[in-house]
Amino acid sequence: MGTLLGFFVGASLICFMAICLSCMIKCAPVAGGTFAYAYIGFGPTAAFICGWALVISYIATEGIASVRSRRERICV
Repeated sequence: MGTLLGFFVGASLICFMAICLSCMIKCAPVAGGTFAYAYIGFGPTAAFICGWALVISYIATEGIASVRSRRERICV
């Protein structure tokens, strides 16, 4: 039951995010994604922080995935 609830909450949040991004695309049709929307909505400082947070999250995700896959190969 908890897994089903988790998937439902996650799907609801993803749908809400899709609606928000579609509204932002209509208001500001520029390339750049989250960085561009943060720049338009909050200014250059927030956009700078948002951009670096995205870069760090991408690097961390790849690092964690590689360490995990390496551990799984060693344990098997």
